[in-house]
Amino acid sequence: MLLGGNTPSVTQLPLIGRCKRSRQFGVLFDCAGQRRADLIDRVVFAEDGSLTNALWRQLDAADPVLRAACEGRAARP
Repeated sequence: MLLGGNTPSVTQLPLIGRCKRSRQFGVLFDCAGQRRADLIDRVVFAEDGSLTNALWRQLDAADPVLRAACEGRAARP
């Protein structure tokens, strides 16, 4: 199942822990490919919009964060 079409979705994710301060980081979701890349460290956008130095993580189609990012993006005007 493809979520949100072929356009990537960019969002901020909170990272919350008991013993550490909360923080946020950017995440790029490839909705069609059901994967994500955290926008941290040395990840940069190339002129063509692709990511350089990104570590893509494959996600399950039922992943709640993937669904929220991709379906939420598709629902916006």
